[in-house]
Amino acid sequence: MAWSTQRLADLAGTTVKTVRYYHRVGVLDEPERTPNGYKQYGPAHLVQLLRVRLLADLGVPLAEVRDLDDGAHPESLLRRLRAELDTRLATLERLREEVTAMLEHGAPADLPLGFSAAAHHLSPTDRALIRVYARVYDDVGMADLRRLAALPATPLDDEFVALPADADDAARADLAARYAPEVRALLEAHPGVDARHAHLVVPRGRADATIAPVLLDLFNPAQIDVLVRIAAINGVGGGVSDGGGADSGV
Repeated sequence: MAWSTQRLADLAGTTVKTVRYYHRVGVLDEPERTPNGYKQYGPAHLVQLLRVRLLADLGVPLAEVRDLDDGAHPESLLRRLRAELDTRLATLERLREEVTAMLEHGAPADLPLGFSAAAHHLSPTDRALIRVYARVYDDVGMADLRRLAALPATPLDDEFVALPADADDAARADLAARYAPEVRALLEAHPGVDARHAHLVVPRGRADATIAPVLLDLFNPAQIDVLVRIAAINGVGGGVSDGGGADSGV
């Protein structure tokens, strides 16, 4: 009995593309060909293909499938696969919990994990900043950012958000002077998002280069000036990324 590539793929519940790929990586033997060049697969190829599919479905890398004897019991490999599955299951469970929280709180689906409960009082600017911070903060930083995001906006937060781009120097200086202690207290209570601490997954320079342009795009010149003044008052530094994202408590 001889089968074409399409027929073999159909019998194994896979595709011709997959069969050809398995040939390329060396996990499926090449069949004999007819004088006019057509491949002729037999039962042995089907059994081999089904074996490869079963191992691949378990998560065994094809490079290891190639070297695995028929009927082998590779205990170390199986233990590693189980550990990988445990990790994936834990990740799926976290995702399931997050989707449940999104449904419960009516939260948008485009926030990092853990922010659904606070979503109802996050502004579009808050959400944009959180997405960017999620690319630079480590787990400690993100945990503090989640706690910070859960705080309600203060009157000074609202005043900062409402500050017009043409606010004069006196108004900027006054707001910075009054706002700086509040920002400092927030950073002291949530050190994971304090720019002076290394709770980052990227080098500090790269974090600044990522955050600063976003702040410049999200805030008007007067607000940026207030952030810089707050950073100077609190002794954090002079960059716009050192203001801590002072709007709405984020």
